[in-house]
Amino acid sequence: MLVDPPGHMPTLMPMTAAIAPQFAERYREAAIIFDNLHSFHDVVADILASPDVAPSRKRAEVVAAAARYRDGTSSVTSVADWRQMSTMMGTAQMGGIPW
Repeated sequence: MLVDPPGHMPTLMPMTAAIAPQFAERYREAAIIFDNLHSFHDVVADILASPDVAPSRKRAEVVAAAARYRDGTSSVTSVADWRQMSTMMGTAQMGGIPW
């Protein structure tokens, strides 16, 4: 992932099923949790860095995002869709294929 940086660094969030398929197969729940936490981390970073979110609103927006990530009834993705999404974005863009 660090060959000739930054020109060949990942441009998309690495997804466990694409980058570590054996791990994802063996520890599916852990892989899904890891991807969700990675995604949540990006959302929190976006909120904190955004000039469009007033400083007085940042905490509330992070708390609201956390509630959405814990909600098991909305934005639910099946395991099959998670696997498909992880590969359709392209493993090369995630740093999964050596250059």
